Amino acid sequence: MNVGLFRLGIAAIVFAATAAAALPASAAQFVQDGAGMFSAAAVAQLDERLSAFNAQTGKEIVVVTTLSLNGATLQSAADSAFSQQGINGVLIFIARNDRRDMIVPDRAGVQAGWFTSDVLAQIRTTMEDQFKAEDYDSGITGATNSILQIYRDHLGSLQQSRNGYVAQGRPIAQGVHISMFWWIVIFVVGWLVLRAVMRAATAQRYYGNAPPPGGAPPAGAGYGAGYGPGYGYGGPAYV
Repeated sequence: MNVGLFRLGIAAIVFAATAAAALPASAAQFVQDGAGMFSAAAVAQLDERLSAFNAQTGKEIVVVTTLSLNGATLQSAADSAFSQQGINGVLIFIARNDRRDMIVPDRAGVQAGWFTSDVLAQIRTTMEDQFKAEDYDSGITGATNSILQIYRDHLGSLQQSRNGYVAQGRPIAQGVHISMFWWIVIFVVGWLVLRAVMRAATAQRYYGNAPPPGGAPPAGAGYGAGYGPGYGYGGPAYV
């Protein structure tokens, strides 16, 4: 395989992954409404506010909705969504058809005493009452507002913690969620690049250089690179 082509393919994949990771929060979506519960306007407004809050504090409030738990427990589904996205803050997880929801705070918020079981239950009760009235936009907006207010009540502590991370040289996530859509894009781009690299390398291997000037090689001199007898043209294409 041509080393230069291989390096080019790897560089392209790394570039695609880096570009996706660098997407602003509004593109990655803090509100990932897989169940289609909320209006486009509500999602856009919440994304804008949550993105600004994330840029200010480094904390994330992520909303994930799904149609069904598909046999999983609410706890396991919510924990899986939380861990897969590496959320530095709070997840609001909702399974629409199961009429189940859960708010999952990160360990820092629990240890600080900001998100007790009573506080979370109160936020969920208010949200669920609005969901029962089919006012989904107000329900999710009110829940996120309540969580934002809790963080703002402790803004000094958040800023101190953020400064401590920066002083230690530890990165603060700012809107770098990579949704499943972007992971699929990265995979497809990587696959296409690698396929092109492999095709180029295979073509060089099987078809090689042109015959030397003056016509075919003399008898007994053998075949040039890639010109073995009975192979090449007319057969299936190499992938």
